[in-house]
Amino acid sequence: MMKTNSILRGILTIVCFVVASQLQSQEMVTLPNGGCGRLLDTNTSSSNDGGLLCVRLGKEAVNPGNMTDTDVNSYASLKPGTGAGVLCSMSLGVGTTGADFQADKPVYIDFASDGFNLYPSFNAGNFVFYNNGQEVYRVGINEHLLLDLGDSKGRRIMKVTPPAAWDEVRLVFGEALGAGLVFSQIRVYNILSEYYLAPLTYLSQPGDHTVPVGGSATITAVISNTPTDETPDNITYQWQVLKGSIWTNLVNDSHYSNVNSSALMINDIPEAFNNNQYRVVAHSSFYTCAFQAVSNVGNLYVNPIKGIITNRMIYTKPSNN
Repeated sequence: MMKTNSILRGILTIVCFVVASQLQSQEMVTLPNGGCGRLLDTNTSSSNDGGLLCVRLGKEAVNPGNMTDTDVNSYASLKPGTGAGVLCSMSLGVGTTGADFQADKPVYIDFASDGFNLYPSFNAGNFVFYNNGQEVYRVGINEHLLLDLGDSKGRRIMKVTPPAAWDEVRLVFGEALGAGLVFSQIRVYNILSEYYLAPLTYLSQPGDHTVPVGGSATITAVISNTPTDETPDNITYQWQVLKGSIWTNLVNDSHYSNVNSSALMINDIPEAFNNNQYRVVAHSSFYTCAFQAVSNVGNLYVNPIKGIITNRMIYTKPSNN
């Protein structure tokens, strides 16, 4: 019995270690240049320095696992080096043996590139997406033609939306023909499945409403939130009314309802609400990042004559005289 328990504990330890290792690549991180993201969930990595077709000093294609590890400042490095190349191809890649990454969903690549040529050469760097070893999409990040000064650029985020499902992404440096000096390096710090930086944006804004005394109105404002944008899902709303010069949070009562939703309902409207101004403040957060957006102002106009609004026309009850 004791031996069985020891075996079970050992199996449990192994399972926990494997699960923990997989979760490492799904962790949320704060990026040094701003914003927060979720690391791409990967469990494979690869590197290729070009072999004998790339006869170069100082060439390297190293540390591919750094592209999805939890150290946001570690990086994978690709350097073409100095020498000669004919049909030279170097690469760094990460991928998954599990379910494919879905089509039309953005991926965010945190990288930097620098360099220049001092010799006749045709070469280029690309991020290439594969499914079962077959290329499905690529996007270029630099291109060197003959003698040039390269494309030195600091660390930045590039949004890529592959149109097909994929299971691996590689940074690929390809050279058709060249000989001489290449002072260049591409550093990939992080590849993210989610990235949030830009402020929240509104898909619709509050409008003005004219109602009779005792009537009702619904004022709406909706944050743009789709699977392909940079808006976290956990959006909350707080409607406010302007009192004097101070915006005051509304609470649900006999006149107001849904004060924490995208659609504020105002019921049994008294004449005192005439010329009220309303707005909503939307909040969201992801990991250590917080986001906020204040809507435009919607005005409420109250007609002192009781009646019914139909097709935007006010009908009043005739007098008995």
